[in-house]
Amino acid sequence: MNNRAVDLRSDNDKENNVYRYLDVSTGNITQNDSELLANCKSVIVVNREYGHFVHVRELYDTKFTEMVNEGFSESFIKVIVKAMMLDCSWILFDADAELHQDLDKYDW
Repeated sequence: MNNRAVDLRSDNDKENNVYRYLDVSTGNITQNDSELLANCKSVIVVNREYGHFVHVRELYDTKFTEMVNEGFSESFIKVIVKAMMLDCSWILFDADAELHQDLDKYDW
């Protein structure tokens, strides 16, 4: 069975750089993960006042090792994997986003 989401974008959309992103609460990652995103080297991050955009399109196995070595939690890795399975290019970690019930939850 295929776990990927159905991609309804047209070929023209894909050619014109229309991408998906996963909207996730910062409460689905640890406070340490959020702090690491401010200065990490293992992923491309655009920091915002109340969250982060994380690029996941170009991640591959060695990047996961780098993320773990940098101190990211298993909860953070689960979000990355979920986004990749849903064919997302970015994750928006936002303080105002809804918690994903299938992911770990933190109150910080």
